[in-house]
Amino acid sequence: MVLRREATVLADHYQFHLRDEGTVYVFPEKWPDEALADRYLLATGCVAIATAKNYFVPVTIEISEHEPNIVQSDWDHIVECSVEFATGRVVLAGGPQTGRDAQMITLNTAGWWRLLALSGNLDRNDPDTTDDYYKIVFWRRPAAEPLLRKRYRAAAEPESV
Repeated sequence: MVLRREATVLADHYQFHLRDEGTVYVFPEKWPDEALADRYLLATGCVAIATAKNYFVPVTIEISEHEPNIVQSDWDHIVECSVEFATGRVVLAGGPQTGRDAQMITLNTAGWWRLLALSGNLDRNDPDTTDDYYKIVFWRRPAAEPLLRKRYRAAAEPESV
């Protein structure tokens, strides 16, 4: 069974975040270069996802019983990581500040969860008109190292040599 929820968040400073309700963390406005390239930033009890635009973005949230099957070609960027949600309640909010347009997601149990962050339609010419979209899938799994499944490379970016 998969629980699904559609949300919209203000991606202020080109980011939104998911944090445990009991965690207080303010994400920096400027990220380290590696985090920017990987399009996510982990901290204790929370994760931030980089967006293509600095405006409202749609985010689909799914809570699954198992690791999801995805078609990688449907997405521009895919990252998987572990986050401990100690209260079992997750705050979805835009921007680096806590409490902005916050929406609550209730997981079925507290503890370690695996999180798959999928980003789509990241190529853009005008950052005000892009229709980037995001999907976050949670499933129970012990903590494991982050995994970058697919790295986004802009259409104009040259291939690595």
